[in-house]
Amino acid sequence: MGFFDRFKRTEKRAVSSLTGGDSSNPYLDGWNATGGVTSIEGHPNVISCVDAIAGTIATLPMAIKRREPDGRLVEAPDHPLNDVIRDGPNERQSMADFVEAVLSDTLLRGNGVARIEIEAQTGRAVGLEFVPWRNVSLSQTQSGRLVLDYTPASIGGAAPTPQRRLMPGEYLHVMDSSSDGILGRSRLNRAALSAANAANLDAHLAAMIANGGGRPGSLLEVPQSINLDDQGVNRLREGIERFRSMQGRGRTMVLDEGITFKEIEAFSPSDFELVEGLKFQTVAIARLFGVPPVMIGALENASYSNAGQLQRFFAQGTLSHWVAKFEAAFNRAVFTAEERAEYALDISLDGLLRGDPETRWAAHKIAAEIGAADPATIARLEGLPTPTERPREPEPVAPPRSRSASGEIV
Repeated sequence: MGFFDRFKRTEKRAVSSLTGGDSSNPYLDGWNATGGVTSIEGHPNVISCVDAIAGTIATLPMAIKRREPDGRLVEAPDHPLNDVIRDGPNERQSMADFVEAVLSDTLLRGNGVARIEIEAQTGRAVGLEFVPWRNVSLSQTQSGRLVLDYTPASIGGAAPTPQRRLMPGEYLHVMDSSSDGILGRSRLNRAALSAANAANLDAHLAAMIANGGGRPGSLLEVPQSINLDDQGVNRLREGIERFRSMQGRGRTMVLDEGITFKEIEAFSPSDFELVEGLKFQTVAIARLFGVPPVMIGALENASYSNAGQLQRFFAQGTLSHWVAKFEAAFNRAVFTAEERAEYALDISLDGLLRGDPETRWAAHKIAAEIGAADPATIARLEGLPTPTERPREPEPVAPPRSRSASGEIV
């Protein structure tokens, strides 16, 4: 398949602007058009949820496999994309870094994009370059397909790189749930109120801490019979602060006659309600991303008995969903039309069992008992030598025999 055959259905490069400078387009950002995602994406619960999904999937075993006539996927070690998976899709990222970057952008902004590097002679993909969604502007072809204009990322004072255009067939596009089938819409945008509540609650808490809790730590009641000028007030304040310091703790405080010192509680009932609100927001953000709260450190309702069940729910209900999305987008965009019928990217959720050897070996035992896997296959999966590769122990040598006086062999 030649280079131009790969794009035989590609439209003319006459395009119309999709954004047109319209900053109200809800698809342009994850929270709102003015860049609210930049504030909410720094929220610790959002970071934890994105890391739990994108970071976990990035570490799973992945390989290019060939479809057998019976539907099975078998290893295809000779396919050149396996070299891309092993050595990295570009000179700056490993495959794990690349997958994590694309999925993180998809989770935060609804869309994850990568430029496909194509070999001119064969039309095959030989590399992938992550394109940050914030650097992308959108247009459409006459048939409505997306055209991406983007500015390559640069560091520090590096010279700006000219803008590049990617036509359909030249990019990988992973998207979150879509309302129009063209662009994904971030869940931070769809649940903007919950995202705003979490950001505002954090901002309120930060302001309260910066202001010393929003209330004084102590007060002095001075009877009307004592007339204090500014100098007397300052002298009293300095004396109280001296006793409240580390050096003054435990010393005896002596006040003028009639003056009463009162300590104010550090936390009021409304402050405890704020703490409960923070717990609620943790659960709300976790629910938004489909992550069990226990996976992002909310251990209030966690126990030894339900932790394993929650991890299975996370794998089956959340990770499998995003694995299927990434595999489908990769297979559709990266493989040529002929390759799609024969090859596929396979991301194995079995990699989640790496940290659970007891469950992993129990699964191997069941597979061997029902004939789904032989000992050699299980050994290869575990990185162990196969039975034929293991050195054989020398056979025991029988001791020499001798004849007794009667002529019998003993």
